[in-house]
Amino acid sequence: EPTLSPDLVRWVRFAKDNGVRETVLCTNGAVFENRKRIDELLVAGLDVFNVNFPAHIDRLYDAITQTSGYFSRRVGAVKNLIDIAGGSKVRLHVVVNKFNYKILPDYARFVREEFPGIFFVEYNMIKVLGYVKGRTVLVPTLTDMDPYLRESWRRLKSYGIRFITDGFPLCYMTGFEKDSIDAWKLARGEGLYINEKSKTPRCEGCTLAALCPGPRRDYVELHGDGELRPSALDAGVLKSRLLEDGA
Repeated sequence: EPTLSPDLVRWVRFAKDNGVRETVLCTNGAVFENRKRIDELLVAGLDVFNVNFPAHIDRLYDAITQTSGYFSRRVGAVKNLIDIAGGSKVRLHVVVNKFNYKILPDYARFVREEFPGIFFVEYNMIKVLGYVKGRTVLVPTLTDMDPYLRESWRRLKSYGIRFITDGFPLCYMTGFEKDSIDAWKLARGEGLYINEKSKTPRCEGCTLAALCPGPRRDYVELHGDGELRPSALDAGVLKSRLLEDGA
């Protein structure tokens, strides 16, 4: 948790003074119950507060974060961030896992009601790393997640709230392909973190191959690639739409 560092403000200032275009703080948001801490980072030049917010139900939030009784305080901290920094500087980060994927449609509604004006929500596919290596039950299948993710994204669109995804292959994002950060990067020739994903034989013949890195390697090692289904969409049209989006 970077906010535990007494030198955080100094490091943010150092980054901005040395030409870093965008500084993003990935945090659990705990310290932002103290509104003064927000002001300090804004003055130093912090651009985006990226807050891990895995569930909108208190007991589920506790289970995922392995904490107790902090949910309402985290909600208050995010509201402080939006109030002081402005919604355009705040985004929520949710790692989709076995505990929370079924509640994601209601999560979208909660975001609209509790955090009006928020920049966007980022949905990340769970990685089989660290703690998860010994608890692979936390990794749901794409097939199981699909209807809940799709409804959550549909609701956010209807509310006018932006979102991005990371780690979900485009064949499981039909109708939402433009919201994939992987596709956004590949349309621009960027490859950062793309090597965590890889195409499989099931990707053969997919028209979106140039814009999709494939599923996460660790996901395929765990669940295989039998769920993948090559797309027949026009990659040129999708690439044009991605390039038009400068976000």
